[in-house]
Amino acid sequence: MKKLMTVLLTLILIIPVSFVHGEDLQLHSQFAYAYDGTSGQVLYDKAGNEKMFPASMTKVMTVYTALEKIKNLDEKVTVVNSDVDQWWAKGASIANLEVGMTPTYRDLLYGALYPSGADACYILATRTYGSEEAFIKGMNDNAKKLGMDHTHFTNVVGLHDENHYSTCHDMALGLAAAYKLPAFKEVFNGRRYHATVNLWYFSVLTKIENKYHVSAPLILGAKSGYTNQAQHCLASAMALGDHDVFIVTGHAQSDGTGGVAVQDANTISQYLNNTKKVVTPVHQGDVVKKVSVCNAKLTSKTLIAKEDVSVVVDKSIADKDVKVSWDGPDSISAPYAKNKVIGKQVISANGQKLKEITYKNDKDIKIAIKSTVEEHRIPIIVLAFIMALILMIHHRNKKIRRKARRKRQRQKQAKRS
Repeated sequence: MKKLMTVLLTLILIIPVSFVHGEDLQLHSQFAYAYDGTSGQVLYDKAGNEKMFPASMTKVMTVYTALEKIKNLDEKVTVVNSDVDQWWAKGASIANLEVGMTPTYRDLLYGALYPSGADACYILATRTYGSEEAFIKGMNDNAKKLGMDHTHFTNVVGLHDENHYSTCHDMALGLAAAYKLPAFKEVFNGRRYHATVNLWYFSVLTKIENKYHVSAPLILGAKSGYTNQAQHCLASAMALGDHDVFIVTGHAQSDGTGGVAVQDANTISQYLNNTKKVVTPVHQGDVVKKVSVCNAKLTSKTLIAKEDVSVVVDKSIADKDVKVSWDGPDSISAPYAKNKVIGKQVISANGQKLKEITYKNDKDIKIAIKSTVEEHRIPIIVLAFIMALILMIHHRNKKIRRKARRKRQRQKQAKRS
């Protein structure tokens, strides 16, 4: 009876796919990027990898970095003079915190993301890392870990600096990581908040809608930014089916209508909602591949999908045209190390690769001598027969030579006599 071992899904490797070129939508923004954080696909790209200044979108990474250290959101901190006395001179937005106030960390998160408070950001930085310099290093370390390869931060608030830069692509990766944190998501997707220090904070979406009557109904949450050099920027989130999609725009110049970055987020979100859909070609528990195993006790491994795997495609593509194929061997041989790649499941549509799911071996497979012998039984039998035949021939020849030698000896004795 064949022995089976199940290998679970261990790693998802995303192949980014751009569905539309940037020039196909009319935007105010010079840069724009839509990233599906669930599937890893690129859904829209307009110069998304070009260098830009993120302005106050920086505070997404500030809050993300602080949340890694905060253990209790309801813990209070005391505002001191150095937290608040520097920001008016620098022209930074503030959360109206005053010396002696004791906001909670939760208050500071809202203060950083809603009024874009530099004071709130500075307090988060210095209380969680001990100093602004150490916190900035933490931000840059996080950026590196997240694959934000074209990003560098020099401050925690987004003040302009030639060495403080990013791309829409990188900021989307940062937002996607932060959005996985429940505390961040709750704040980011909110609309207003009453702090324990009796301050009211309102999200950028609420403020833009109230001031300019500009709305983006599909956008769940957003963080804006502006400097003279960066112009209007926005990092936002929407849902496409059960996928989280992150839209980042940069360097939008106002045309007098107001809320241009929110207008662009609305344009992109409406486009995606109208033209894209989510398809799930792989379901949890699906048998991906049965791979034969040689030279081991077990004779096969059954690769099983650990979770549902879905992709975004154009609505014009039928679900049945989203194909799943196996890119890997039909068999493997022991020894086979743990975590060694076995193969990949490839999801594609109309010949375009959308996603790869890589399967690794979950346990060392060692050589089994008995199994090796059994698998090579016929060659061994043939070899044994040949060896036996050679021995028989050798024995026969040896016997013939012995008889000939005895005959010669008798003939010599006969001549002597």
